Amino acid sequence: MSLDKYFSVIETIEFQVQYSVLSGFRSVLDGMSEDKTLGQLCAELQRSPESGQTVLHRIKTLLQEYDVDGDMPIDESVAAYLYCLWRADPATAIEASKIVLDAGGQWWSVQLALHILKQAQTETA
Repeated sequence: MSLDKYFSVIETIEFQVQYSVLSGFRSVLDGMSEDKTLGQLCAELQRSPESGQTVLHRIKTLLQEYDVDGDMPIDESVAAYLYCLWRADPATAIEASKIVLDAGGQWWSVQLALHILKQAQTETA
């Protein structure tokens, strides 16, 4: 599947809803670890490391288009992209996490960004 096809699946309202109803960060991580689409995207990113930059660009684009007062849900999609980067390209995931934190206004993506940065800090300590 092409990256654009992954983007079109991950940015659907159906994808968003399956994670927006979860009440705990661990539940979101568990759900993402079992998600078939995300597993395939992680595998694709591992096979093609340059694709990580495309996913990073997609995160930046979504965050720029996001309107806090609008009805464009992106939090779960951004979190999904962060999750896949974290599993396949940790250096790009760290860069993306900093961008997500700078943008603010999200919930799961911010929680995951903080988690990724904390993990990175622990690994380098």
